[in-house]
Amino acid sequence: MISEDIENQILQNKMKNEGGSGSPSLIITLCEDQVEIRFAERHMLDLQEIIRVSQQDEVIEEGSEIFQDDEVIEEEIGYLLDIEEMDE
Repeated sequence: MISEDIENQILQNKMKNEGGSGSPSLIITLCEDQVEIRFAERHMLDLQEIIRVSQQDEVIEEGSEIFQDDEVIEEEIGYLLDIEEMDE
């Protein structure tokens, strides 16, 4: 099966020590022809790590919005607690 989803192709490549062929590659359409681009295992591992890190960064960015909201809530709660202590 040929997939144009290059990111998934990269992540699905298995190295020889993981039971793969030892010849990682991508199959893409280039000028209306399907071609195979072969990589050294270490270069495919680098590509896989780049994708994983970028996916983690996306999650952190999405989560940071939530974290910022939580910080605001904590500040408001702290402010209210300070007010209650002054009233006592």
